[in-house]
Amino acid sequence: MSLTANHKSSNPPRTLVALGNTADIRTWSNIPYFLFKAANPIGFLTNTVDTTHPHYRYRSLAYTLLSPFRLEGPGGYQLSRDWSRRMWERIPESLRGGEFLSHFQLFPPLELARQSGARHSFYCDATYKQLLSARWPHMARNVCGARTVADAFARERELYQSARFFIGMARATVQSAINDYGVDPRMAFVVRAGANLDESIVNSYLARRGPSWREAGEPFSQERPARLGFIGRDHGRKGLPRLIEAAEILHSRGRAVRVTVIGNCPEQFQSHPQVEWRGVIQKTTHMLEFIEAIDTFAIGCLPSYSEPLGISTLEALRLGIPVMGTNVGGIPDCVPDDAGFLLPVDITGEGIASAIESNVFNPDQYDRLQRAAKTHMNSVTWAGAVEKLVRIWQGVAHNCLVPSPGTPGEG
Repeated sequence: MSLTANHKSSNPPRTLVALGNTADIRTWSNIPYFLFKAANPIGFLTNTVDTTHPHYRYRSLAYTLLSPFRLEGPGGYQLSRDWSRRMWERIPESLRGGEFLSHFQLFPPLELARQSGARHSFYCDATYKQLLSARWPHMARNVCGARTVADAFARERELYQSARFFIGMARATVQSAINDYGVDPRMAFVVRAGANLDESIVNSYLARRGPSWREAGEPFSQERPARLGFIGRDHGRKGLPRLIEAAEILHSRGRAVRVTVIGNCPEQFQSHPQVEWRGVIQKTTHMLEFIEAIDTFAIGCLPSYSEPLGISTLEALRLGIPVMGTNVGGIPDCVPDDAGFLLPVDITGEGIASAIESNVFNPDQYDRLQRAAKTHMNSVTWAGAVEKLVRIWQGVAHNCLVPSPGTPGEG
């Protein structure tokens, strides 16, 4: 029997849930959209839902305005019990007694799910313990009150422990679930996410492209500089300034280099001589343009100070491009040893420049990296991730916390 045969008709239904509409490509970095697109044809996931309450903004504002009466900080409505209940109200009655695969750490509200006879599992990039740690200053505890955070942690713990499975997209996530929340290791799995790209467009593009320019082994030059690819909107947390600093240093050493930015770029860097800013390329309407822009990279770069996963490195690997990132959060799960390299999280621009020089501007080493990246092209798809999820539900998955070296993200 094939891995997918048992899931051609899921009874009861299995619904994918996140903050927002899981059928919308714009929701949560495209992850629910591409996961469902890969999982629905085989029946593993049967339904999407939009959990956004139409009066969310008003309720969030009211929650903030009333915070002084609770002696709490002004934020945190998404952590509240009320918001989880409002999300539940958006679930059609016909789906409430089924099964939920949740990307949101505080859904479903456990008492309501139990009343309906629902089962739930989690597929998360991070726990709230990780997100509210010192590594994520924009989500620091002072944004909302201590009681709100404590209550959210208590509900999160109860939800994780009562879940059918807890699946982390990175090893660090599963370690947090086990160590911080008491999740049974036998019910915890690691399944790395896939590249958030339309596979039909990728395959058509690759067939038309043929061998990449990287395989030719031609030296980088001013006419064809080594493009250090950066994808992201949160340029500060993701380390764009220090990547540009590295490019400046490499340029001063006589290296032909550019930082190609897809996403947000601070105004002071938009006309920088070592920066090529492509702007925000919308996947909804310009997927091919997005793919073509990535394929100009010599290496995909993610020099983040904190990062739950590292989808941009997977997108680069899907096109056979080597990658590099900092050794933090889920990035190590997305940077194969043979097709990339990891850097200390506190590395300086000078350190990044030296690492790029020895890996990208060394022809023999770069050839090894790009050849290895080709071997990972088909291992970073959502179809592959779904196959591992199916194995978990069939009871044949390996549930060891830490996968064997060289096989990051195995479920």
